Amino acid sequence: GLFSIAPAFRAPTADLNTTVGLALLTTITFLGTSFKLHGVLGYLKGLIEPMPFMLPINIVGELAKPTNISIRLFGNMFAGMVVLGLIYKAAPMVIPVPLHLYFDIFSGVVQSFVFLMLSMVYIQGSLGDAEYPSDK
Repeated sequence: GLFSIAPAFRAPTADLNTTVGLALLTTITFLGTSFKLHGVLGYLKGLIEPMPFMLPINIVGELAKPTNISIRLFGNMFAGMVVLGLIYKAAPMVIPVPLHLYFDIFSGVVQSFVFLMLSMVYIQGSLGDAEYPSDK
């Protein structure tokens, strides 16, 4: 016999489809917030500020937000899974299995926290300087 340790589960965020779905939900939230607060024309007007020639750069910046958070979460989770897999293949008898579970849970919590903080920053950015949006 060959002794092999393989992870029983794979983190859902180690799949790009999951992270893109989460990023799209964040994008819908911050765009919806901006549309509700400023209106569609106000949002589009904000894309040409401070100067009209900045429009392409501002559009790329808006498209970069969901790309940034989805690729960041996917890359970190997938890389952690690969690195731990390589460590277990290199030294399966030395590293205990609960250590793998600990690192998966710790990494998942940290990456979820980073994703949540970035989402909150993007939503707050869409609110602008308004302290409390009024309910209409």
